[in-house]
Amino acid sequence: SAEARRAEVAIRVAMGASRGRLVRQLLTESAVVSILAGAAGVLLAWWLVRLIPALIPAMPISFTFDFRIDRRVLAYTLTVALAAAPLFGLVPALVASRPDLTPLMKGGPSGRLGFRRVSLRRLLVVGEVAVAFVLLIASGLFVRSFIAARGIDPGFTPRPMIFSTFAPPVIGYSEAQSREFYAALLTRVEGVPGIERASMVRHLPLNMLSGRGATYEIHVPGHDESPNNPIRTRYNVVETSYFETMGVPIVEGRAFDASDRGNGPAVAIVNQTMARGFWKGANPIGQYFTIVRGQDATRECRVVGVARDGKYLHINEAPQPYFYVPFAQQFSGEMTVVARYRGEAGPMAAAFRREIQALDPAMPTLQILTLDEHLRLALFAERLLAALMGTLGGLGLLLSVVGLYGIVSHAVARRRREIGIRIAVGASPWQVVRGVLADGGRLTAVGLVLGVLLAIPCMKVAERLLNGISPRDPLVYGVVVLLVLAVALGATWAPARRAARVDPVSALRAE
Repeated sequence: SAEARRAEVAIRVAMGASRGRLVRQLLTESAVVSILAGAAGVLLAWWLVRLIPALIPAMPISFTFDFRIDRRVLAYTLTVALAAAPLFGLVPALVASRPDLTPLMKGGPSGRLGFRRVSLRRLLVVGEVAVAFVLLIASGLFVRSFIAARGIDPGFTPRPMIFSTFAPPVIGYSEAQSREFYAALLTRVEGVPGIERASMVRHLPLNMLSGRGATYEIHVPGHDESPNNPIRTRYNVVETSYFETMGVPIVEGRAFDASDRGNGPAVAIVNQTMARGFWKGANPIGQYFTIVRGQDATRECRVVGVARDGKYLHINEAPQPYFYVPFAQQFSGEMTVVARYRGEAGPMAAAFRREIQALDPAMPTLQILTLDEHLRLALFAERLLAALMGTLGGLGLLLSVVGLYGIVSHAVARRRREIGIRIAVGASPWQVVRGVLADGGRLTAVGLVLGVLLAIPCMKVAERLLNGISPRDPLVYGVVVLLVLAVALGATWAPARRAARVDPVSALRAE
């Protein structure tokens, strides 16, 4: 940096170099460093771009992300690098171009490197440690949240399954034709060797896009409700064998069966939260509630079963009332076919696709996904947050390490004569090392305290994104504190060892 070369600058000034020439030289050197850093950044970005596709899960609609480092990216990087040189190099260059010649020519520190500039460096290092601490806390919390999300019970039994969504009315099918298509498709799919069971569902669990707006206004006899604030509850349309196929337990009553025909009495299955919330300890089986489908369209349903609570939109959602109605009694043009299989997913998906084409080659089909791919997509936000905050936390820690190493090394260089005197009068190498480590430790400690004060309110804001993890999780805070202290010790150890090896004779020669 410009400060590290103050002795050379002093010699140039003594020999008649103008201040403008010195500033231009130092800015040119800063520009070279900026361009080299930009090139290193491009190489790092090229490596990261190759990793990004691995983070993106399979989706029902096939599309590709075009991550390329083209001329525009290179031009932008070059512009930023060139702009960074005067932005961050001008002030140090201006200060370094006016050195205090007497002490510098003697080999000692400049009188112009006063308390204020050293304090500014220390404040920057403290800030870097604090920011790195906050980012690492966020990373730790989101990683723990992701791990916790993977262990949350989704309300169904994870088994080898494949899915695909269809919408026959889109290509002109009537309701009767759509029902015939779905019935024929289920029969053909269940006939594929290796397919154990097949069914259909309107809103696949953990599909935020499909089920976000699927609510009905309902009226429950004996349940107080406001005319201006009617009860709205999420629902799903399922085929008879859905609960068996997906492994959703029926804890009371029965599942849908062939007796639940379209012209028969309307029936419904509610989840445990709805049963507890609306019938408060009474047996929900045989109870009635009314679905309001429009201004003049209502339907009274009898509860025939209670299904175990599940996760319907997102893995971290709170328990909510939910009910199911049979496909035979409520038509839905768009349905997702669910097939449980044994064996390999690839051959099953290929056979699934062949049956669709054999039934109607014109039928548009979304990408066939496995249950693992579907769950990976459902946890994409958690995985992305953990990866993003982990990357930012690592970069923040790296910057704080570099800053801490730089400030301690600078302090050792400035105090070289003082250290030489201490060694000359009998200070042991360990005492010198301990003093330098204490200097770095004080900066780290202040940064950690500031980081804790920043992390607590910041993580409180992000609490709703955490899956049952406290924003003040002591395990995460403890691990991050130990990590920062260990890294800070490593960053200050080399300058401390260098200080312990100072030769008193050469250090005092400048006097």
